[in-house]
Amino acid sequence: MSRRGVFTGVLSIAAAFLLVSTGGVGATEPAGSASSATAVNQKAGELYACVSISQNQLTLTTRSANCPTGQTKVVWTAVENATHKVTKAKRGKRGPRGKRGKRGKRGKQGARGPIGPTGPAGSGTGPTGPTGATGLTGATGPTGVTGAIGMAGPTGATGDTGQVGPTGPTGASGATGPGGGTSLIGSGPVSLPPSAGDMPTAVAALPLVGAFQTVNSAPFPPSSLDPAVITAAQIIPADTTIAGLSAVFTSTVFTTPLVPVEIQIALYNGMPGSPASPVPGVACMVPLPGSIFPGLTSTCSEAAAVVLPANSIAYLVAYNTGPAPEPIQGQISTGLATD
Repeated sequence: MSRRGVFTGVLSIAAAFLLVSTGGVGATEPAGSASSATAVNQKAGELYACVSISQNQLTLTTRSANCPTGQTKVVWTAVENATHKVTKAKRGKRGPRGKRGKRGKRGKQGARGPIGPTGPAGSGTGPTGPTGATGLTGATGPTGVTGAIGMAGPTGATGDTGQVGPTGPTGASGATGPGGGTSLIGSGPVSLPPSAGDMPTAVAALPLVGAFQTVNSAPFPPSSLDPAVITAAQIIPADTTIAGLSAVFTSTVFTTPLVPVEIQIALYNGMPGSPASPVPGVACMVPLPGSIFPGLTSTCSEAAAVVLPANSIAYLVAYNTGPAPEPIQGQISTGLATD
């Protein structure tokens, strides 16, 4: 049943109730009267009732009482000693809209929705963030490898000559010693080309005594007929014992050999008109580092005990034993100790 039908039924019940409460319907109605009901109001006044449409129920109440929740309060006006025909009342106009009720309580939070698609990448570079806090100091790293020896600095200026000190007292004469040996000192500039494998390509021929002013080179092995060898060869006037060989090399150019190299310095001896040959045991090797620069100095020294016969000729040779990319140039000075 619709809400309108229910309300109409309730009104019918209310009308019948009203008739009963005011003396009834048809109590004085003559026979053959109209079919519509006629009521006689015994006393003027108002009737109040609470109507429950959902339960089809009507309950009398008072003017000041409030109806329970869900029920509607209705009122009828009764006229004293009035006879009226009870007819179906017309539906009244719709009343004004009631005030808005209070806001209900907040509902429970709904379930989490699915993750939405990834949004497009932003354009441009964002602002630089703040500088982070300084981190802890790291542990000290291992000591690095010692670097290569640096180039020698330039020679300093010669200082002033100091004053000559006073002559000391003459010492006592010492005992006469045995005859001592002498030293044979020679020198000259050299330009030593790299070797071809283990074989030198050229040598520098140097005198036993004296100094050359220019490079004096000859192919390897040196020949007694080569002009450079002839220039360096010197006569041995008497049997001479060679007790040792010392040499010093001083570089005059920059050179970077592929590997560390050595300069071989050897004594050659022979009779005039015959090829000279290396003297066994009278030779030394001057070592050179992987980086050669002007002013670099390296020495060698070897003891010996060899006799050079009288009237023979002798000379010194020097040659490069390593594959340097360019000739090793410098000055070589030699000293032969004799007994």
